[in-house]
Amino acid sequence: MYDLTVIGAGPAGITAAIYAARKNVKLLVLSEYLGGQVIYNLSVENYTGFQEISGAELVQKFNQHLNHFNFDFLEEKAMSLTVNRKGVKVKTSKEEYSSRAVVISTGASPKQLGAKGEQEYKNRGISYCATCDAPLFSGKKVAVIGGGNHALYAAIQLEGICSQVYVLTGEEKLTGSQKLIDKIKKSPKVDIVTKAQILEIKGKELVNGLVYKQADKVQNIEVEGVFINIGYQPQTGFVQNMVELNAKGEIIVDIKNRTSREGIFAAGDCTNYPYKQIITAAGQGASAVLSAYEYLNNL
Repeated sequence: MYDLTVIGAGPAGITAAIYAARKNVKLLVLSEYLGGQVIYNLSVENYTGFQEISGAELVQKFNQHLNHFNFDFLEEKAMSLTVNRKGVKVKTSKEEYSSRAVVISTGASPKQLGAKGEQEYKNRGISYCATCDAPLFSGKKVAVIGGGNHALYAAIQLEGICSQVYVLTGEEKLTGSQKLIDKIKKSPKVDIVTKAQILEIKGKELVNGLVYKQADKVQNIEVEGVFINIGYQPQTGFVQNMVELNAKGEIIVDIKNRTSREGIFAAGDCTNYPYKQIITAAGQGASAVLSAYEYLNNL
């Protein structure tokens, strides 16, 4: 029996683990991998203490900090939670673990586009991570779908190695930071297409084209890669019948990061907290553990 289980190891989960370890509680951390979505960020320029740092380097810093403490870390995915008089049981794909309290910090994963051909050509020209897959498309024509910061970061990475990059968004204009928009617009390799409705991702064995509609006119472009960056979906399916969720599937928490279920706390991008930033997720992780520690002391 653990005192506390932290599920997820992104900025919220890592910070939660550090705070819990410093409180000397018996701690278990469950996560498929360390770092969460941060590891895919080309550049982080708004995390206090670092004027600019890559996502991978920031995760390395997190890991170095974690290594100062003793706790159990298991690379397992949480499948479900159950509550009993003794506490909370977390069932994974391998085992079942008991603790007196739980902090859920499972973050979010890339949203699916839902266009024809998306499922068929996943990993055959369709990618959700430019940081991971950009080198595979060197010298090729590619499309980036989305107009926010993640899409613009992807376009910037791809512009450096691809022959041409189309950026397509369904909005009237790009919605990312002005600094990134200005950088994209200066590149002769980048074409921006607004008010674009994606109809189909085409291919044979691999992706070879994209069909979209703009102003009631259907357009075809030849591309060998499609990078989908249209936002994230909270990873909360395993607790949908355990704690209260909002219409977006986010876990509803109060100011102390308590959920609707006693003994279960949540932090980061999987919650209804409106600002999805690395630093706010880390802050929530700290808040959730301080609340959980208070709860444990009152048992």
